[in-house]
Amino acid sequence: MTLPPSVLDRVGPYVVRDDVLPPAEAQALLAWAIDHEANFVSSRVRDGALRSDVRHSRQLRNVDFTDWRRCLKGHFKPLVALLIGELAVTPFEIAGTEMDVASHNDGDFYRQHIDMRTGPVDLERRRVLSLVYYFNAEPVAFTGGALRLHAAARRHAASTDLSPARFVDIALVHNRLAAFPSWMPHEVLPVHCPSGRFADSRFSINCWFYAAVPSAVSGATPSAMPSNQS
Repeated sequence: MTLPPSVLDRVGPYVVRDDVLPPAEAQALLAWAIDHEANFVSSRVRDGALRSDVRHSRQLRNVDFTDWRRCLKGHFKPLVALLIGELAVTPFEIAGTEMDVASHNDGDFYRQHIDMRTGPVDLERRRVLSLVYYFNAEPVAFTGGALRLHAAARRHAASTDLSPARFVDIALVHNRLAAFPSWMPHEVLPVHCPSGRFADSRFSINCWFYAAVPSAVSGATPSAMPSNQS
C-alpha cells in the first residue's frame, strides 16, 4: 500500500525580501555586532539548556540592544500585515515581539526544529510569525549555512513522494529577510568558514511576532519576559 502525498508533504509558504535595511544601516549593524564579539556566548535551545549536538552557534547576551531592537522593529513591524496575507497566516493582533542576535562560524549549525513553542510555556501568547534577517561582511568569507525549510509532515516509509518539494534552501544574502509561519520545521545547515574570524561569520537577527492565545486561562500568571522581548 502506498500513501498519496498531502499538502503537509510540501514546504509551506515563505517569503524572501532583499535590501530590507538601507545599506548604511545594514553596515552599521554589522560593525556593531563585530564590536561586541565578547558578548556572544554559546547558544542555548528553547528550554535554556546547552545542547551543542542540536544548536552550535553563538548568541548575543549581556549587552544593551535597545536602540537596534527599536530600529529593526521599525523596519519589520510594518511588514506584518503584508506577510500575514502572503503566508496565509490567520490574522492576529501583535501581542509581543522577541529578537535574538546569532552568529555562525566554522562548523556551526542548528538542527531541525520549530519556533512555535507548545505545552505550558506560553499560556497567554504564542509565536506565530518567524522572521530571519541576514547580514554579513562582503565579499562573503563562508559557505553553507543556508536556511532549510522542511515540509510539515515527516516522510512516511510507504510514501512514494521523493520530490525535492519536501524542503527548500534559502541562500544567504547580506541584507536579506526570510519570513515563514512559526509552525514550519527548519534548520541551519553547517557553516564552513576557513578563516574562523568572528568578523567573517554568518550573522542573523531572529525575530518572532506573538499572538494572544484565545483560550488563555483567566488569571494565569504570565512568565517573566526576557529583556529581548517587548
